[in-house]
Amino acid sequence: EPNKVTYSAIIDSLCKDKLITDAFNLFSEMKNKGILPDCATYNSLIQGACNLGQWKEATRLRSEMVTMNIIPDVFTFKILLDAICEEGQMDGANKVFDLMISKGLLPDVISYNILINGYCKCRRIDEAMRFFNEMSQIGLIPNTVTYTTMIGGLYLGGRDVAAKELFKEMASEQPVDVVTYSTMLDGLCNHRNLDEALVLFQAMKDDELVSIIVCYNVLIEGVCKSGRIEDAREMFSALLVKGLHPTVVTYTIMIN
Repeated sequence: EPNKVTYSAIIDSLCKDKLITDAFNLFSEMKNKGILPDCATYNSLIQGACNLGQWKEATRLRSEMVTMNIIPDVFTFKILLDAICEEGQMDGANKVFDLMISKGLLPDVISYNILINGYCKCRRIDEAMRFFNEMSQIGLIPNTVTYTTMIGGLYLGGRDVAAKELFKEMASEQPVDVVTYSTMLDGLCNHRNLDEALVLFQAMKDDELVSIIVCYNVLIEGVCKSGRIEDAREMFSALLVKGLHPTVVTYTIMIN
């Protein structure tokens, strides 16, 4: 006879396979047999509902948890936060964030990253920056994802000077990875700071971080947009010399 662990494991698997109807049927069977679900069971269903864009169902499940005296954990709230932010419903996300804190659950770096990313995508840069600064105030250390997201948001909001300052701050405190470099390259190229982008690209070479094709793609596109076609050709040739394989994106940039 299946027990709580068995039911929860199968429900989780069904949700991951996006078989949400089957998952809910099994969930009902579980409860009808008097087997009480726990927080992990609800988290699987909430995640499954969110993955399919069923936000109201996800919120209903969270309310049902409270009714059944099952206390949502940080993971529950992070699932909801991520889903609501993906929809661009930042006011709703803020309410969920405040509710999490009111329940005595301390947000972690990932929770803040989700919110910051959501605000940046909606170009609400001041609010993103407020949460970024709040992290340090409560003793959380922004990680690479936090910095990269905020830098990208600042560039998106046309604040290239602030983005460069934040990049310098990051570089002085922790290692910079390829994603951050490519975000900076993209921002510099889009704001027509091509010479600075080339200097940064050289720094990546020095750090041996230039073996990622996406960085070449970003810079080649920036060089092409500036009309420096010969420089773009040289970079394209350098790819082959280094044994890197141009992607469809690389060829499309060059053809254009």
